[in-house]
Amino acid sequence: RTAGLEAFWVMAVFVAILGLGWLYAYREGVLEWK
Repeated sequence: RTAGLEAFWVMAVFVAILGLGWLYAYREGVLEWK
């Protein structure tokens, strides 16, 4: 059992969800500095 590969996939999914959330917020204009 390769724990390293499992940890890699968990991190990859986490980063993907985080990136999609950030992209959605960016497109909605939440991160606009005014």
